[in-house]
Amino acid sequence: MNAEPKELKTFPSDRQLLSARFSPCGAVLASGAMDRVVMRWSVVEKKKTEEVALPDDSAKKPAPKNAKNAKPESPVELVPLPPLGGFNGWVQSIAFHPTDKLLFVSDSWGKLACTPYEGDAPKPHWENAAAHTAAIRRIAVSTDGKLIATCGADQFVRVWNSADGKPVAKHEHTSDVFALTFTPDGTQIVFGDLFAKISVLDFKADKIVRQFEAAPFYTLSRMQDVAGLRTLMFLDGGRTLLAAGCNPEGGGFVQGIPVLMEFDFTTGKQSREVRLGTTKEGFVHDVVRIRLADGAPISLEHARFPAGRFPDLLEQSLGGSIYELLARRYGVDPAEAEERIEVIEASHDEAAVLGTATGSALLSITRTTRDDGGVPIEFSHDLFRADRTVITVRTRGNQGTAGTARARGRRIELRARSS
Repeated sequence: MNAEPKELKTFPSDRQLLSARFSPCGAVLASGAMDRVVMRWSVVEKKKTEEVALPDDSAKKPAPKNAKNAKPESPVELVPLPPLGGFNGWVQSIAFHPTDKLLFVSDSWGKLACTPYEGDAPKPHWENAAAHTAAIRRIAVSTDGKLIATCGADQFVRVWNSADGKPVAKHEHTSDVFALTFTPDGTQIVFGDLFAKISVLDFKADKIVRQFEAAPFYTLSRMQDVAGLRTLMFLDGGRTLLAAGCNPEGGGFVQGIPVLMEFDFTTGKQSREVRLGTTKEGFVHDVVRIRLADGAPISLEHARFPAGRFPDLLEQSLGGSIYELLARRYGVDPAEAEERIEVIEASHDEAAVLGTATGSALLSITRTTRDDGGVPIEFSHDLFRADRTVITVRTRGNQGTAGTARARGRRIELRARSS
């Protein structure tokens, strides 16, 4: 890899995506989504616009100041195709067959499937609903397409026959496995684990033949092991191994700088490292709820939670207290919240949702909630109808309201007022 990657174009999506691959023929782009589907697009070559001759004086105009920094024009457009469904959780990994028009798909519930990727509603060739006992993180396909390999949170590397999905081999590792790939000759599998250790596996003999380190892909944060490795692949006919992921800076909601590392596969020595982006990138869950009182809307709640810390939050029942759910399922209790309360005027859309008039008074509450370690676990913006909301403030201290700031504890309650 002699040049750094360059972005050609950004194609926006209406949902959070976890993986993306082009078909070998280049005609289809597929992407695994968090809402249990595989998104598909047809890759269409963009029509070139005809050049129009300009007058001589127009040709002499200087180029725009930002011309050097402009992104290269993308040669393609994406045309949406119907998504592929039938999965139980996040579609975390997908892989194409090298010659047949087949797509291998896995999800966070351990399901593995093989399906055609063309057509409006293709039927799967085969499915295994319990290929792993936990989330499948990656799929790899051998160069000849005869075998596929998977790895997951159950600490197993498994090898399958691509034609019928029957098991061929397995290896039980000592920690979670996050990435894997076949060597070009198909005789070995290279995988990376929680601790950023890269292992070369002779899967027929179930034997690790050598290992080397990729230290930037691991950190220990507050007694929590945090993995950053996500992808492994070979370049230069197998001479170079490329590892991709992030250099994690903390646990819970994993944040880190995206990193590409190259290794000489023969020696296992690192030959290059490229860091991209910033530390402020990551997934969040968006939760929007409308609260009712006496059967009528009283509040519009919009909360964001770190997806890395609460991975299956959107699959839970969100009708009750989310804080109770976080404590019960994830062992996370809110320890501190900072709120800003102000009165604003309802926009047209907000008024329509809350059943009031545009311009009516709303109580706006912006809140950042942190755990007992000071790590943010929620950022929310709630809107309450001011004409139907009562705020009660209780303050406790050693001497009532005259207590010191350290001694005081304050509780604020918002109650609906009967209409």
